[in-house]
Amino acid sequence: MTYEEIVKKIESMRRFGKKTGFEIYEELLSYLGNPEEAFEIIHIAGTNGKGSTAMNTASVLAGQKKVGLFTSPHLISFRERIRIGKEGTFSRIPREDVVRIGERLLLLCKEKNVEPTMFDIALCMALLYYKEQECDYVVLETGLGGTYDSTRAVSKVPIVSVITNIGFDHEAVLGNSLAEIAKNKAGIIREGTQTVIGDMDVEARDVIIQTCEEKNVPYFFAEEVSTEELRLLRFPPYQIENAKNAVAAIRLLEEEFDIISGLKKARWPGRMDVISKNPFILLDGAHNPQGVYALKKSLDTLYPDEKFTFIFGVLADKDYASMIQTILPFATRFLTVTVDSERALNAEELAKTIESYGVEACEYDKISEAISGAKKFPEKIVIFGSLYFIGEVLELFREK
Repeated sequence: MTYEEIVKKIESMRRFGKKTGFEIYEELLSYLGNPEEAFEIIHIAGTNGKGSTAMNTASVLAGQKKVGLFTSPHLISFRERIRIGKEGTFSRIPREDVVRIGERLLLLCKEKNVEPTMFDIALCMALLYYKEQECDYVVLETGLGGTYDSTRAVSKVPIVSVITNIGFDHEAVLGNSLAEIAKNKAGIIREGTQTVIGDMDVEARDVIIQTCEEKNVPYFFAEEVSTEELRLLRFPPYQIENAKNAVAAIRLLEEEFDIISGLKKARWPGRMDVISKNPFILLDGAHNPQGVYALKKSLDTLYPDEKFTFIFGVLADKDYASMIQTILPFATRFLTVTVDSERALNAEELAKTIESYGVEACEYDKISEAISGAKKFPEKIVIFGSLYFIGEVLELFREK
């Protein structure tokens, strides 16, 4: 099979399987001889900030060690999910290795009658590749939740587990209260690990603490990390929190690392990402109320007293009313688009909702058309609302 064929085959797999990710993946790993036993694991769960925390952690480790980084979703290329960092730089899994390992996994699933999701296959591919490449550490970002997530099926207990910010998202799967969601996220905490607790509401934090105490797991608060040095890095406010998560995790390891140098090299595309300066266009992956609140704080800090032209698209199952209300005071106008997903909210309906709050809104068929329309206005342009079009925007600007 070609690279394009194998990726299409993997990406066409169902998003959720008949069994939980934990059950499927535990079965797959046993067939593969548990490749995760070959390295130390840092496991990261949470609602917002998982990816940035993972990237920050891996970037620090990569200054002195060989580190695997597994994240999702990818923005442009499937290969973004599986990266290796060494001597401060990161590279994606080569196309030929995606084909080689992918064919092996698809054949195994057929022989063993296992029905994995795309996420399961990507994770298996990552762990096999990291073992082949003799990684010292692997940073694993969960997909959804914690208790039933595929990443929790690794047989080796993570050396550190990190729970980042917890908020409302995927309520249909994770629960309708912060306590329920926190309990699911806390499912990654296992006896023998150490836990970093990020900035979150007391209701969620108390659940994480209770889980740690029940399992006799030592826990540490990321908020206790000093921000004095981190502020010199000129991170936006929410990235300060993600950097503190990473610093707290690194300090639980038995080795010394150059933390500031590693954080300086960390880059997470699509998060407070200025992709153009003339005109000014900022791209952010905020796609739930907590993410939009973090975006609002960052805009207020970095660009005080300014208003923006927002390009906004969202999935219909998100709490988009709260998202609109949070960012509304910073808006001169909204240009809405329909996200490329079966779950998308129609751009016209989204525009009508925004107009009901007394702000100008106009719908566009394509993100490229919305960007062209936004350029006619004098304000800075901010694009947010869904990870589904972040990759499309990055691809547009990469082509230019």
